[in-house]
Amino acid sequence: VDAVVANPPFRPAVAILKRLLAAGFGRAVLVLPHELADRLTAEPATENYGRLSVEIGVLARCELVFHVSRRAFEPAPDVACAVVKVTPRPGAILPPLLEVVLDAAWDARAKTLRHSLAPLAETLEIPPQAVTEALALVNGGGRRAQDLTPWEYATIAFHLERLKATPAA
Repeated sequence: VDAVVANPPFRPAVAILKRLLAAGFGRAVLVLPHELADRLTAEPATENYGRLSVEIGVLARCELVFHVSRRAFEPAPDVACAVVKVTPRPGAILPPLLEVVLDAAWDARAKTLRHSLAPLAETLEIPPQAVTEALALVNGGGRRAQDLTPWEYATIAFHLERLKATPAA
């Protein structure tokens, strides 16, 4: 599929977007709830940036095209809407450990990543310095969950996956 243009039902919109990304397409233009559009297009260290911003941001670039008035629809929805352009990143894949890394980082988002990701060493059965090394790759030890870009999270997750897969000598 080269292009998708849709006004998906609001409740399953995230699940639909993830399925579209898994299926592959050239680009998509979607009418989404304004709040979801803000989360998908949020930049690191901003109010709306979160796990979803990272998960989708690894796979695609999302751009807010314009806002749509509720009065543009009949019947009018209960929420404000926005049009979002989604462009998949060629060859991008979700790192197998991304969800584990995001859980650790965002569950303790008030802590620095040095502290919030430290328990991953035991969870993944890797040496503690492996987590330190992964954070050093993105200069991330003193930063917090909301400060890293999707690519920095992917770098950490891929590094930890590589170390987890390598038997200890």
